[in-house]
Amino acid sequence: MTNNLDNINYDKFDFIDMGCGTAARGYFFAKKVFGTGRCLGVDIDEDKVQVALRKIENNSELYENYTLICEDMTNFGGENVKNKFRFATANHFLEHVPGFSVAKDILGAAINASREFVFVRQPWFDNDAELFKMGLKTYYSDWTGHLNPLTSYDFYRMGRDFKIKGSIQNFIILGLTKIHDSSNPLIHPLNSPFNEHEYDPTYHPSKNMNIKFEGLYRDICVFFIIDENSPIEDYIKKLNVDYEVIYDSRINDNNTGEYVIDIDKLDFVDVGPGMKGESLIYGVSKFNGHNGLGIECNSEFVENIIDLSKIEGSRLQGHRVYVKIFLMLIRKVINIIRSSDLQLQLILCKI
Repeated sequence: MTNNLDNINYDKFDFIDMGCGTAARGYFFAKKVFGTGRCLGVDIDEDKVQVALRKIENNSELYENYTLICEDMTNFGGENVKNKFRFATANHFLEHVPGFSVAKDILGAAINASREFVFVRQPWFDNDAELFKMGLKTYYSDWTGHLNPLTSYDFYRMGRDFKIKGSIQNFIILGLTKIHDSSNPLIHPLNSPFNEHEYDPTYHPSKNMNIKFEGLYRDICVFFIIDENSPIEDYIKKLNVDYEVIYDSRINDNNTGEYVIDIDKLDFVDVGPGMKGESLIYGVSKFNGHNGLGIECNSEFVENIIDLSKIEGSRLQGHRVYVKIFLMLIRKVINIIRSSDLQLQLILCKI
């Protein structure tokens, strides 16, 4: 069963859920994070679509807001569906497709069909080889349905190519929900059976519970940004408080090492934010500023602001800190802090 895409009334849909499967989870996830309306769910497997349709019939909210079709997602790459949706999601989908090139074609079609962004979420596969050497694995890395274990580097290559082509403006790669040590039930010993879910010590082989990890996450999330005005930082906050920015092309893609500030997007400049950055926060809270440029000549004050952002209970707690050194004209920009609660982009400059 396929559909003539020219006969779809796109005006009634807010977003497209790629690889929707049987559960319509993408709709409820997008409702929570992106505050969406009606969804067009697309899956190439007709049996899954039929199962999902039966579920929709028994759920009034889904019946009203969720429409399903059986279709090859790459067919959304044509001019007839260009920019028809506000955004697209691929929620635990791309790990099931047969290979990198297929995933890239699907994402290219999703970008074509979207106006603001494309969001991807799937299991984290970056550390599989490292865990293997420890005699461990994540359960989702030993799952026969996961044909395509894409890593952060794979998504970087896709994002780089889409950006060079002009299909997107930027992209952000996130690690979501840290796995701190081997006691986490997502971690199995290597000799556990495949296609298992969380680790159960009463059933699965024993494992060392005391191995510490760095840079291991449950999921990887990627935003392919088409419209720079999309409130991506707001969406990231709604994903999970436990995340790490792995790559942000808005910061990392300048090969000259310079961070280019878009002056048109600055609401205010604060000369001398001082030791605690109080005046920057004042500019946000009192004057409704969103993007502030802080210029500070005292490097100790700058370092103190960075330290405060890491202290429990600090007014700066929760600010994202990117430690990177580069030149901006004659000034040395030494840090960028992104506020998780004030939507403040703070650039600290040593002059």
